[in-house]
Amino acid sequence: MATHGKDIDTTNVWEFDSIESCEKFAVEFSINHNIVESVEWANLRPENGRDGRAPGSPGLKKEKNPNWGKSKEQTSFYGKKHTPENILFFKNMPKRLGGNNPKAKKVITPIGQFACQKDAAKALNICRETLRMRIKNNTPGFGYI
Repeated sequence: MATHGKDIDTTNVWEFDSIESCEKFAVEFSINHNIVESVEWANLRPENGRDGRAPGSPGLKKEKNPNWGKSKEQTSFYGKKHTPENILFFKNMPKRLGGNNPKAKKVITPIGQFACQKDAAKALNICRETLRMRIKNNTPGFGYI
């Protein structure tokens, strides 16, 4: 996108009954219109009818996708099966929220000291973002320990 700018329009859309006919058409179209070399097209590589979809469009899922398994995101997202032991392990994992988290910063407020921002915000009846901004702006009485 940086090469051709941000003002790029899709002017032609085709629909196919099979991926093979789509691929054949895309390759022929790319060759006939010289879409990589021509300044009329924003393509950096020839069309193949398979992986030129726009982000967020349905596309081909799992093994039908030609890029299946090529990136960590795709393999971790699609079709993950967990064993019963693995599910039980994560269900029994201790929660590390608020004051139970050893990395939580201790907070001091005008009404006392707290193990974490969550507990302090709840005691002050304000949201955590408000508390965080008071600490960041060095409001008197608010800070980290």
